[in-house]
Amino acid sequence: MAQASSEDLAYLGGMFDGEGSIGILTARRNAEKRSKSHRLYCRLGMCNPYIPQLFELNFGGYSFQHKSSNPRHKDVWYWQIEGRYALTFCQAMLPYLRLKRNEAELGIKFYEGIRQKQLGRGNKLTEEELAIREAQRITMSALKDKTKLKEVI
Repeated sequence: MAQASSEDLAYLGGMFDGEGSIGILTARRNAEKRSKSHRLYCRLGMCNPYIPQLFELNFGGYSFQHKSSNPRHKDVWYWQIEGRYALTFCQAMLPYLRLKRNEAELGIKFYEGIRQKQLGRGNKLTEEELAIREAQRITMSALKDKTKLKEVI
């Protein structure tokens, strides 16, 4: 990964504010579907591959192309990062974000909670821990409503 200057970080922060997203994914941990797994992710999508590849160069993760099935629509290039790498990204971007600042702060808080309880083989989340993570996921979704911009800016 490249070492970005503060000027580059400001540029990338602005791009991410406009075209990126931060979220919490859920998945079932085992075949019996008894416990959920939550994972922090950050994603950016654009019709030009340059910016997603610039994010990959600076923060890791991966970029990929999604081909449109409609010939009238352009293909979209995505960059995505997950887990502890998403935490590092949120921490680096936090000073440069405005619209996504609350989401980045919640993502950091969410991942720090995961760090406190690293699950090993046979360890399960308590009902309370699972409820906290699920509440954070729901809160993250609610933060995506940008109709209240005055509160954010």
